[in-house]
Amino acid sequence: MATDGAQTPEVAARAPRTGRSEVQRISPGDLVELATDVGPVPMNVGAVLLLADGSGADVARVLAERIGGVARLRQRLVVPPWGLGRPYWVDDAGFDVEAHIARVRCASPGDEGALLTVAVDAVTRPLPRSHPLWRAVVVTGLADEQVGLVIVLHHVLADGIGGLAVLARLVDGDAAVSVRYSNGDTSAAVIVGADFDTDLAVVRAEDGAEGRPLLDYGDSGDLRVGQPVVALGAPLGWSNTVTAGIVSALGRLVSLPAPSGEVAHLLDAIQTDAAINPGNSGGPLVN
Repeated sequence: MATDGAQTPEVAARAPRTGRSEVQRISPGDLVELATDVGPVPMNVGAVLLLADGSGADVARVLAERIGGVARLRQRLVVPPWGLGRPYWVDDAGFDVEAHIARVRCASPGDEGALLTVAVDAVTRPLPRSHPLWRAVVVTGLADEQVGLVIVLHHVLADGIGGLAVLARLVDGDAAVSVRYSNGDTSAAVIVGADFDTDLAVVRAEDGAEGRPLLDYGDSGDLRVGQPVVALGAPLGWSNTVTAGIVSALGRLVSLPAPSGEVAHLLDAIQTDAAINPGNSGGPLVN
């Protein structure tokens, strides 16, 4: 596995000149997150999957094959000299998928607590800035002969391609996940659709959210600048968090990095001054 720890990003003399579409820069918001990622706990996001079939070697092999289908996972971030724009993504000429995949045997008794210990270690170690910003850990030695898979992405990378969409690319069929309600109850769920370009996914709870309050979809055409809104989510891991603000502007055009290497555009975006931090950027905005 690649050596972890803070490293000085490589500096390019200038951005490529072969075409504007080939220079995929991170967003201003991601630039702020990258610059402030200096604390003891890095701005990584992670997911833990439990796989019922296959050996650790099989899981690692299939994972290595499917990673190739996600272009951004083969790219590294380049920081240009001062004054030449925001950092941008380039293909990593020396990319070695095996350097990003580690194999770990879980400590006895191989239960959920032992698996989460491995996951916490994987998520809280910094990702080298000179390599693609992700790692995976295949965990064996679990109870019931299951194999665990821990996926770790830097938030800057996850914002661009969508963490749930990545999981959908790496598993067979509908990706199995779980949803947690505000009272602590959970339900099995599946990802029924995901879109890389807009960083969105549709998740269906198998219990149908029976007996739970449901929000109606609003009509964004009725919004007016200055109206109060709140953003819901789990910023920095703090669940059930609400931040308040107003509608700052309407009809914004937002440029998004697409997995094809081109730039996608999100039309008619709603701008708000409600605080959006790592962990709640995918939550709903309600009035």
